[in-house]
Amino acid sequence: MMDTKNVTRNDVAKHAGVAPSTVSHVVNNKPGIGADTISKVHKSIKELGYVPNDFAQKLIAKRYKTNEGKKLTSNIGCIIYDTYSKFKDKIYADIVEAIDAELRNKNHRLFFYNRKSELAENPLLLNNMISKDTIDALVVISTQLEGIYEQVTGRIKNIISIGELLNKEGEFDCILFDDQKMGWDAAAYLAKMNHKKLGYLGKVHPRYPRLAGYKNAISDLGLEYDEKLFVHVVPEGVKSRGVELGYEYMKKMLDEKKSGGLPTAVYVEDDELCLGALKAINENGLKVPQDISLITSGSIDNLQYSEPSITSFVLNEKNIASIAVNRLLEKIRNPVTIPVKMVIPYELIERGSMRKL
Repeated sequence: MMDTKNVTRNDVAKHAGVAPSTVSHVVNNKPGIGADTISKVHKSIKELGYVPNDFAQKLIAKRYKTNEGKKLTSNIGCIIYDTYSKFKDKIYADIVEAIDAELRNKNHRLFFYNRKSELAENPLLLNNMISKDTIDALVVISTQLEGIYEQVTGRIKNIISIGELLNKEGEFDCILFDDQKMGWDAAAYLAKMNHKKLGYLGKVHPRYPRLAGYKNAISDLGLEYDEKLFVHVVPEGVKSRGVELGYEYMKKMLDEKKSGGLPTAVYVEDDELCLGALKAINENGLKVPQDISLITSGSIDNLQYSEPSITSFVLNEKNIASIAVNRLLEKIRNPVTIPVKMVIPYELIERGSMRKL
């Protein structure tokens, strides 16, 4: 690939086999250009790393020099997993909001906040945003950057991944959530409350190791395991929101076990699923916690205002944001900093959804 600093509109036109004016029309979203031509131009923009000159010049004008002479922007970018809603998936929205506040406190700014697919599908946006002339560092949340990994990591070296390892080689800093231990702790807490017949409602996916921890604790603590009380929600390809899925699958669990084999307590893997599960239990003429105790993980506001309020494992989003931002700023100051892996524990908030037997 040629030096992206020197890539011009004419280079893109020659690479795509079109006129320079056609490149300009595509870049500026002007009508009258065929889909095939737009696709060819986008492909060339992606492969060459082209950034329109006016955009680049505006960014360069805003840069400043550190004492070491390195040019910086004070901008930090953020990329999240494709299926997350940027504003409705509360835990990640709260983490990003906390990162934004922490950056502003440090005289930096969150420059962009995009799903991975938004960048992968728009090569011009990718080239504009993923550039050392645009940002000094990048936060990656629960994504492996499929399809754009080489471009992103080739251009931006100061990266911290939140929620999972960005790759298996330990090249980048990461903040992990101790999900497997949290699953184990959920079952252990239920055992402490003298519950022996436990149910589970949650996701089956490599990104969600909570089920493994929950099952391990049931085995370790000698509790009763009934596969029919373990209802699995698979998120990929499912259009319903978490609350609707929780309602649907809890009804399934209750309908199959109405003959007298209901669990005394259920761990519902996340907060939205739990609100739907609570509605299903109530509609079946049962009460929480008198008939079934509930415990979940997550921090949406409705958990503390539902009836009853829900016992939950939560993450401290402000603490996560502080760790991420301070670590990135340290890497900006000292790029040779050795990558580290940090594991963040969950905290238990006890509320009214649990009954001790």
